Amino acid sequence: MSMTGQIVYERNGSAIALEDVLGVPILAIEGSKEPVGRIFDSEDGFLSWLSQTPGTERMISCLDKARQIRDTDFIADEERVIEQQQLRMTRTVEDLRALGKRTGLDMGSEEFFLRATRPENPLEHPAFDPLSLCSTPGGSCAVPGVNQLPMGFGFWHDLRYVWPFGDWNDRAVSYRVSGFATVFEDINFGGAALFLTGHPVYTHDLAEWGWANRISSAIVA
Repeated sequence: MSMTGQIVYERNGSAIALEDVLGVPILAIEGSKEPVGRIFDSEDGFLSWLSQTPGTERMISCLDKARQIRDTDFIADEERVIEQQQLRMTRTVEDLRALGKRTGLDMGSEEFFLRATRPENPLEHPAFDPLSLCSTPGGSCAVPGVNQLPMGFGFWHDLRYVWPFGDWNDRAVSYRVSGFATVFEDINFGGAALFLTGHPVYTHDLAEWGWANRISSAIVA
């Protein structure tokens, strides 16, 4: 369930019903106090809209690189890439657990999420930034590596291997985001896509749009 207002869904500037959102090629959820869901029938249409959205230059560049990976279905040095991703994820989980112990905050709370992704001290690095996938509803998962996958900037091409102690492919049922992320139903950034934003932070269940237990790869930018 959304932590803010009811989502208004649009296609080409016209309001549509929630049932019209299911099964679309690309859905963009702009998470804010007045959230909006936008439907796109083509990647070109989505990228055209995205290019007019402030702050998305890095995401557009990443999507272009991801298209090359998807079209060739090839990951160079994939074993090394997976090893690096697992080491990074392990380090992130350790940092989050240490932050939780140090602050005493509820690790499933929005306050903790913002503390981890947007620290007030300018000399302190974020533990991760800016997407958290959860295997429980409500986006308030409190156990990193168990029911929470904290995803930092970059390309996550195959969620089967991103965490060394468990498969996260088709596992997420909710999310929390502060910034920009695009998730995909297939590995290597293939299939339907769901673009997520949070300003400053947005939490929602994925089942409303038919995306529960469906995410297989992601770009966080």
